[in-house]
Amino acid sequence: MSEEVYYEYPMGNFLQKNIKKVAQLINFLYFCAMKRTIYKSKAFEEFYSSLNERTKKKLQYVLQIVEDEDIVSTKFVKKLISSDFYELRISTDNEYRIINFAMDNDSFINSTKILLLNGFVKKSESDYTKQIIIAENIMEKEGFINENN
Repeated sequence: MSEEVYYEYPMGNFLQKNIKKVAQLINFLYFCAMKRTIYKSKAFEEFYSSLNERTKKKLQYVLQIVEDEDIVSTKFVKKLISSDFYELRISTDNEYRIINFAMDNDSFINSTKILLLNGFVKKSESDYTKQIIIAENIMEKEGFINENN
């Protein structure tokens, strides 16, 4: 019988010794390459057309960040408590909020598909309850959810 010969591969040793670091690097590279696709409801399109040019430019800037960055600052996106929705935050002459939904993941950070539902000028905290109901109705009306879910 012949003896088995084992060869030392420098890269193999590196991988064995640093498997956690390699896995973290792969995850980091995956998320760096990740882009989000933004979908817009009819209600959002109507809201957008009502905005002034300055606000539209700021909104486009924030949407570009949402599309390109894997982690988005809470200055721009924040989870709405007690709901599945997030808010996109635009500050110009007024405080604008856009209710959005992460379509393919429970987490906004891990989602690659974002649905912009409806927008409003924030005047008080009580605006949110009404706007969340509107967002749920938009999702149902446009076929993103059904009554049995």
